Amino acid sequence: MLLTEEEEAKRAFDMIKDGCGIDVPTAIADFTVVMKDGNDPLVVFGLAGLDELKVRTCLEAIALKETGKVVKLTAKKAGKVTTYSVPGERQKMDFAWLAPDVVAFTEDPTAKGRLLKALGKGPAKGDLGKFVAKINSDAALWAAVAIKEKEDGMTILGGYGSLDVAKGKWTGTANVVMGSAADVQKALGLATMGLGEIKTKAKGTPAEALINSIQVTGAGAELKVTGALVDSDITKVMEDVSKVF
Repeated sequence: MLLTEEEEAKRAFDMIKDGCGIDVPTAIADFTVVMKDGNDPLVVFGLAGLDELKVRTCLEAIALKETGKVVKLTAKKAGKVTTYSVPGERQKMDFAWLAPDVVAFTEDPTAKGRLLKALGKGPAKGDLGKFVAKINSDAALWAAVAIKEKEDGMTILGGYGSLDVAKGKWTGTANVVMGSAADVQKALGLATMGLGEIKTKAKGTPAEALINSIQVTGAGAELKVTGALVDSDITKVMEDVSKVF
C-alpha cells in the first residue's frame, strides 16, 4: 500500500499496530470513495476481521497507551450514523456502519451534516447510475463521475474507470463520456498529440514504461484510455512523474 510510504500514515499505522495489534494495510479489505458535485468525499472501508466493537476497543487501547489514562468512548446510534464521544469532552465524531464490517466517513468526522449528505438517499441514478453499471466493480479500485462541462468546444458528460492488479502489474482503464461522436474524435486527436509530446519528455525516465503503455481510442461517444505499470516501479514513477507532466 502506497500510504505505508508516507511518514504521517506510517506513524499512525505503527501506533495502531502497537496499541492493539491491528495491521491497517491488511485490515482494509477494500475501499470506495464517492464524490458528488464537489461535496466532501464519502470514504467507505470494508474491513477484514474487524467490526465496530473491535475498532472502538482498539481506539480505547491506543488512548490508554498514549495518555496513561483509561478512556471509554460512548457510542450513540441515530439512523445510519453512530456518534462517538469521550465523557467530559465536547468534540464528537460521526461514522456510519453500513454493515458489521463496513464503515463510512467523511474528511471531517466532526461534521455530521456532511456525512448525512454524502450518504444520500439511495443508489446512484441518472447518468451516474449508468456509468456505475458499466464499471468492473471487482477491480481493486474503481470510480465514476457525472458532470456536464464544456472544454475546448467539446461537451464532457462524465466518465468511469478502474484500476486492478494481478501478478505484480497494475492495469488501469478510464472511459470519458463525451457529448457526441464528433467530440470524441476531436478529443482523440488532441490526446494523441499530447501523448506524443509526453512520450518525448518521458524518454529515459522511470515513467517511460508507463507512458509508452498508454493507449487512447475512441468508439461512439466514449474516449478510452488504458495503461499499465509494474508494482515495483510505482515509487520511482511517482517521484519522477512531476518532471514529465
